[in-house]
Amino acid sequence: MLYWFYKVHKPDINMIKVILESYENMVQVSTIDESIPKIQITVAPDFKNDVADILEDLKSRFYLERLTDEDETKSQGRY
Repeated sequence: MLYWFYKVHKPDINMIKVILESYENMVQVSTIDESIPKIQITVAPDFKNDVADILEDLKSRFYLERLTDEDETKSQGRY
């Protein structure tokens, strides 16, 4: 699995989660740190390009700042 981390606006977390997780078996969204609006997006490697395209589209509607350009292969865990 690939783990991508994004900074988002806190009020948007639920909607981003609902939209992304509607693509079943492709992506899962977790809140990492409630003190700052940071989410972890877990991506199945086979869908890396598809999810990247979806996220690019979502950037036109929501603030999504990628916190690293690399694909993380270890989960940071859930708080």
